[in-house]
Amino acid sequence: MDTRHLPDELGAVWRKLPCVVTGVRTREPALSFCCVDHYHLALVAFERAMALGYRRPGLALDDVIDELVERSSPRVS
Repeated sequence: MDTRHLPDELGAVWRKLPCVVTGVRTREPALSFCCVDHYHLALVAFERAMALGYRRPGLALDDVIDELVERSSPRVS
C-alpha cells in the first residue's frame, strides 16, 4: 500500500460493489476509507505521559509509516 494504489486485478470488485478501505487512504481509486486517528492517539499518549510526570516524551516514526499517515503526527519545534 505504499503506493496508495489498489491492484488492477481488484478493479472488478470496486467498480461493481460499494467498497471501504481500512487503514490507509487510496489515491487510485479514491475510495471511502476509515482509520485510526493517529494524530489524536499520539496527542492523548503525550498528554498522559505528561500527567504521569514525564517532562520530555518523544515519538519516533519510520518515515514510511509517517508518509502513510500523511505526516499527521504531532510536531514539536
